[in-house]
Amino acid sequence: METPQLDLVLKPHRSLPKRGFFWVMALLCAASFAAGAVFASMGAWPVLPFLGLDVLLVWFAFKANYAGGRAREHITLYGDRLEILSVDSWGRKQRRTLEPYWLNVEAGEEVALRSHGRRTVVGAFLDQQARAELARTLADALATWRQSPKTSRIE
Repeated sequence: METPQLDLVLKPHRSLPKRGFFWVMALLCAASFAAGAVFASMGAWPVLPFLGLDVLLVWFAFKANYAGGRAREHITLYGDRLEILSVDSWGRKQRRTLEPYWLNVEAGEEVALRSHGRRTVVGAFLDQQARAELARTLADALATWRQSPKTSRIE
């Protein structure tokens, strides 16, 4: 097993942890129950299903957001290649292998790796600051890799 010179795992940020989700949903349920009790006491019982529907829609929205948080990218630089393993929110995997000697890092609105006319975007789910840090990290790692005497490359 060869030792990687760079090993990054990129994951999308989720600002609300699971415990916070529990408390948000608990408060929303309590508020809906209280509002439902008030409407029911006034004889407006047809409002109750709509209050429950609101809670259910918020729950589905959070679950969809957390499902998107399962996506990740694993970027690994070895002595002879750079591998990118992308896993989407459904768990589907895509592996790409690039020749690091000719690889250029493009930073801007997105971070892209360009080599031999092919362009591969990485870290698209990251915020602007994290993408800038990713671009610097990749550029530094590739510069170090190119200066390494142990690097096996075809010239």
